[in-house]
Amino acid sequence: MGEYGIKSVPTTKYLGPHLEAGFKFESHAEQLLSSSTDMFSRLKGIGKSKWGASSALAIMLYKVVYFPTITYGSNTWYPTISARQKTKLESAQRQTLLAVTGAYSTTSTRALQVIAGVPPIHLQIEMKMDIKNGMTHHEAEDKCLREWQRLWTGST
Repeated sequence: MGEYGIKSVPTTKYLGPHLEAGFKFESHAEQLLSSSTDMFSRLKGIGKSKWGASSALAIMLYKVVYFPTITYGSNTWYPTISARQKTKLESAQRQTLLAVTGAYSTTSTRALQVIAGVPPIHLQIEMKMDIKNGMTHHEAEDKCLREWQRLWTGST
């Protein structure tokens, strides 16, 4: 561009998601993990004080702040990430649910999801994608709940 060159970078943030060469989004899940952990570590600190957030407020913050932030653009990036990255998303959800519920750190991830009343993050993303791809909200929700029940039944 005239006298200025364009520097090549391995990853860039474009309209929210972090994009890598070859239109891959592997680093996006990494970024979500670090940003969500930071976001809800603040909530956890507030919850420890006497005037802290109630569990109802914490769940509301999860639903209106955390979930939309995590799933932004998920129709594009979620199908391209590896199983390892999907595990990292569930790890991020776990850290958030620990803060939301105030449960002990030894509580299982599946139990945290049940206590908080929120399905595993991958099922929530898949439900959102199913609706976007033409499934009715009711059908997508039923599918999500059946799979969540299967995961819960199969857990120890």
